[in-house]
Amino acid sequence: MNPLAPLIAASVVGLVVLVSFDTVSVTVALACEALLLPWLRLPARRALRIAAIVLVSGVFGALATALYGRPSGETYFAWGPVNVTEGSLELALLVGLRIVAIALPGALVFAATNITALADSLTQIVRLPARFVLGALSALRLLSLLANDWRTLRFARRARGLTTRGPLALGGQSFGLFVRAVRRGSSLATTMEARGFGGQGPRSWSRLSLWRARDSLVVSSGFVVAALVVGISVATGSWAVVVFG
Repeated sequence: MNPLAPLIAASVVGLVVLVSFDTVSVTVALACEALLLPWLRLPARRALRIAAIVLVSGVFGALATALYGRPSGETYFAWGPVNVTEGSLELALLVGLRIVAIALPGALVFAATNITALADSLTQIVRLPARFVLGALSALRLLSLLANDWRTLRFARRARGLTTRGPLALGGQSFGLFVRAVRRGSSLATTMEARGFGGQGPRSWSRLSLWRARDSLVVSSGFVVAALVVGISVATGSWAVVVFG
């Protein structure tokens, strides 16, 4: 499967959920996502870990809305700026579901995506500038080194007799990590330029990115889910759109 296909499908569904503001559309979107996400073939333990992080974010968003949301209806609890009412609880439920419905498919799709294959698709199919895409790919591949750099800096501070706890130690270690990241980025940019990655002419690719019929089917499924979300919500008379301002 081309990595662009599930990314486009998840973006379409997420955009519809982002625009809608009613419980029915969000519930339908979550149900469809639950049925389609197993097709990503993501390991169950990793998928559950990502889902747990998204659920925690949804719970915190719902909690903040319940405590400080716009009051309406019957009041259950009031203390200072905290005002828990019937309307704020309904709004909190909707906000929590929207956070999960928007973030969960994107997080799982990105976790199941091969970044190198995605870069090939962006340059060969979408025709994005190769220099920008390859630079972003190289930067993402180096993100895994940040944890090792952080551990090395902590050991170095401890070897020098410096504290590794407290806000001052955290600030100094963070600045050191930033300096190492800038230096590594500069070295990487020089190396890539020396190897011809910054050339302006047409370039060759060792891996061809192809768009097959099944990729079109995956994208079509995203539009079908979006149509179901809107159609069922309109049919039940609960369709509502986010109003800004």
